[in-house]
Parts: sequence; C-alpha cells; structure tokens
Amino acid sequence: LFPEVLPVGEQSTVDQALLLTNGQAFNELLRQAGEHRSQAESSESVEVSIQRLYQQCYSRVASSEELAVVKAYLESRADRRTEGWAQVLWVMVTSAEFRWNH
Repeated sequence: LFPEVLPVGEQSTVDQALLLTNGQAFNELLRQAGEHRSQAESSESVEVSIQRLYQQCYSRVASSEELAVVKAYLESRADRRTEGWAQVLWVMVTSAEFRWNH
C-alpha cells in the first residue's frame, strides 16, 4: 500500500507522516474500516470487536489495560461510533508496533 511513500526502512519520513495524517485515500480507508467495525458491533460485543482488531493489526490479543482504554474511548464516542473506530484504527496503524510488524 503506497510503496512510493512507505518504503521499508527504520525511520519515518515527512512524506510518510503527511500521508498518515492528511492522505485522502488513507483517511477514506480508515473511515470505511471504522464503519465496518461499528456495524460488526451489532453482532458481537465491543470487547470481541476490539480483540479482533488487535489480532488483525498486531497479531496478538489486547491486554486488559488496552482493552479497557479502547472500550472507554469508544464509549465516550457513542454518538460518533464510526469515527471512534476509525480513530482507534488510525492510532493502531500509525504506531511503532504496527510499523515493525508490517
């Protein structure tokens, strides 16, 4: 995804930072993923949705502290659930852990 801006390397570049904060295509992907996660909550608990997201992003389960923080964040955005999920995903995919795993 975006190899011209996100080449494999140990340090982030200005282009990479700009893509992950202002990139329209990237933000649209996050919005769609947030919408998908929000819809998934109708058939599974928020805890299951969070754990599924951690498995998909980090290939591990969320710790009890991570689970509590994300759940509280989403609860504080109950009226903007899709945006809340998109913001959680943005935090995860821009993290050092995600970068090193992928």
